Formats: sequence, C-alpha cells, structure tokens
Amino acid sequence: MQTPPFAKTLFKCDDPTSLKLENGNRFIRKLPDDRSLGYLHKLFTPLDDAGLESLHQALEQPLPADFTSFLQWSNGASLFDNKIYLFGLIGSLSRDLSPEKQQPISIDDNNRIFAATNGARWAEGWRVIGSVVGWSSSYAIELHRDGRCAITSEQIARSMPSFTQCLSTVIDRVDACFSCDGIIDRSHAELESALASLVRPQ
Repeated sequence: MQTPPFAKTLFKCDDPTSLKLENGNRFIRKLPDDRSLGYLHKLFTPLDDAGLESLHQALEQPLPADFTSFLQWSNGASLFDNKIYLFGLIGSLSRDLSPEKQQPISIDDNNRIFAATNGARWAEGWRVIGSVVGWSSSYAIELHRDGRCAITSEQIARSMPSFTQCLSTVIDRVDACFSCDGIIDRSHAELESALASLVRPQ
C-alpha cells in the first residue's frame, strides 16, 4: 500500500476532532456544525486482494496501477465536505449512521448505469470512478484501462495522463476554496469558477 501524493493536502487539517476507526475508516476534521457525520474528508476501509479481484470482474477490465494503489489505501472517499466523491466497492448497502458503518458510493452500481447510458465510452474502455460537484455544476471522473483519467461533463472532457495527476489537479483546485472549517465562499461562486477551470482549454 502506497500513500498517494495528494494525501498531504487531505491531512493538513487532521486534528483531535478526527476519527480513526478499527475497521480502517478515517474521518478528518469535524466541521463546526450539527451534522454527526459532518467531516471535511472521509476515507474508507482499504480494499484487500479479494475486493480488488471482485472489482476487476465488476468493471470487466483490470484497473490502472495507481488507482489500484489508491483503493488499497482507501476504498473510495468523500472529500471537501462531499464536493469530491471517489467511488468504491461495497458489499451490501447500509443505512446505519454510525461512523464504522459508513461506506463509499458504489462504483459497480454507477458503472452499470454508465454502461447503459454511455455505451460508446464504456466500449472504448472508460469507467466512471467518481464525481466533482459544485452548487449548480457537476463533473464525472472517468478512468481508461490504459491509465488515462478524464474530467467530463455533457459538453466537454479534459483528459490527463493518469489517475494521480487527475485527482491531484482536482484536489488542488477545490482545496483553494476551503479552510479547515469548510467552504470559504458560501455563495459557492469561487468553487464554481475553480471547477470550470478544470475543463477550460489549456
């Protein structure tokens, strides 16, 4: 298991309000509100070899090495108060609100929908692995079997050479809109601009 390069950004707000649970779930920085699960970042129980094999089968193709390494570090994630979602493998859906029972958004369920609605990209080897959301905008994070990663909307897509580069770019843009207490600009205008820059022609 290798710690991803963007972990330093995620852990800069780690403090005594964070939770590190026996099952591997880790919640970073309790936000100053009344939500029991209101944490800046949520990381989930790492995938073992059996889980990775199940995911390979569900997605019908092998996973790029850096994304596999990420899943062995955290099986999906919810970052920046649910602005970035990275999907993960789940066994069965739980509605239990205890921290130990929290789990990622299902990567296989989302890819069943993706295969049905984006058949051409599925056939080309793309799989949806996450999303980035603002106030009024949303973007998918897609991963190709050759390792490329793309940030996509209905109108545009920006491709990068790897999952690590893609996620590092997304995290850097969104991180600038947040403090350890949450989003800085409550109108979300700053965040919307940051997200638009992700797909703006370079």
